[in-house]
Amino acid sequence: MIPQFVVSTLAVLVVVLIAAYGFASGAYAIHLALIAVPVLIYLINHPAVWMIWIYAFSQSGLIFPGLPQGLQVVHALMAGMVGLQAGRLAIEKIGLGRRRGATDFFLIAFMGVLIVTAAVRGLGLRALGAETWGGMSYIRLWIVGSFFLLTKALELSERQLVRAIYFMLAMSLLPAIGQIVFLLSGGKIYQQYLFLEAYVGGLVSSLQALETGGPVRLHMLGQVSFTMFMIGAILIERRSIISRALYLGVALICVTFSALSGFRGRILYMLFMLAVLELLRDGEIRFRRLWPVVVFLALLTPSIYLLSPILPGSVQRAFSWLPGIEIPWHIRLEATMSTMNRQIVWEMAWNDVPRYLWIGKGFAINPIELQSPSVIADWVLFSYLSHNFHNGPLSLLVCTGIPGFVFGTLFLVSSCIYFARFLPDVKEFPLIRRAYVFLLANHIYSVISFYIVFGDVRESLPPILINLSLMQSILNSVEVEKVAAQRSRRRKIFATF
Repeated sequence: MIPQFVVSTLAVLVVVLIAAYGFASGAYAIHLALIAVPVLIYLINHPAVWMIWIYAFSQSGLIFPGLPQGLQVVHALMAGMVGLQAGRLAIEKIGLGRRRGATDFFLIAFMGVLIVTAAVRGLGLRALGAETWGGMSYIRLWIVGSFFLLTKALELSERQLVRAIYFMLAMSLLPAIGQIVFLLSGGKIYQQYLFLEAYVGGLVSSLQALETGGPVRLHMLGQVSFTMFMIGAILIERRSIISRALYLGVALICVTFSALSGFRGRILYMLFMLAVLELLRDGEIRFRRLWPVVVFLALLTPSIYLLSPILPGSVQRAFSWLPGIEIPWHIRLEATMSTMNRQIVWEMAWNDVPRYLWIGKGFAINPIELQSPSVIADWVLFSYLSHNFHNGPLSLLVCTGIPGFVFGTLFLVSSCIYFARFLPDVKEFPLIRRAYVFLLANHIYSVISFYIVFGDVRESLPPILINLSLMQSILNSVEVEKVAAQRSRRRKIFATF
């Protein structure tokens, strides 16, 4: 625990900084942040609660007026936690926690590559008067990377873990509700995006689909399906027939939400997770457990084929990859064009590789180019100029060069191997085991998807690092429980003499 005089000093310093910034900038709404100071003092003395808030807000997309554009509330919470841990290291001389060897080294090396890239290609912080934009992508990656490195000594108990996943579900509903309200109002109610990060492209395309009769994609339901499925996979034991039926019911709802988002990758994610969660249910690989998944898919697939003509357009798009499925031609064309456009972006990005082999292109972009009407109207050109290549390997190679590609890939692969090694350690604790298996399966899919389905350094790595941080918190909790159990056994042994 940090001494109280240090906490009081930090609180006064925060109040002074907030007030000074508010008066100097004329943004008097910033003074509302003073309300958060008592909350900050509470969180400093309860780091586990702070961690729960971080995991919950990571699903929310919440922003706060006054935060630099590009940063969400969760990034501010992470930065605060990093500062807290750095302060504890300096004052209390605490350990950094479990050593992760190569995994940490590769991440630190990758973050170093980002520093060199930003120094050579430009940071792109318009808040500092830069002519280019995009610097917040560096800031986000440095914050989340530091969070993963500095919080590996913290733990979450079973009770705290359950609270965290419930709050994650509640927070994931906010972007979905915001999008539904926006669409139902025909775009007239948009004030919620003063406090929610807007997926502008998805909102505009869905609004246009309402007018033209195209597939209305509820993109944000994909995140709801993730958190809901996480709750079902962790809290439902799947031992009795009733519990297994309940689990499959939750899975069916999540498949439906994933389909309504219109993302084909979300369907692949659900199929992968259903299979791997059964395969590793007890912390060991047993292929005979896959039969419930096979039965589930055998019943679901014919139903999709039979109902495909009357399904909503977004659902038809999500299942458009199934061979021979009957869907309207314009939806199939839109899905096919999306794939073809990505291939064009990949070709354009690949041509840039020789120019950025050793020092990547970076994340800084020219806003004047993006604001051109011809670029706005051309999805391919806009994606290319904004460095959104929709391909993980190309994103690493072009944006961070060969050093970033090597260290980034080594980090992702080594993290899978490292955390998979600890599956036997969680076998004694059923709920913790189910949570760890879910998060491990989610991480493995994220890495595979990054290289095969969709990947972007700026968008894919932060969720991966948050997922790994949650896994590390669970492992630390298991260690604490085991130490407590050993002490209890020793007391009982000594009590017999």
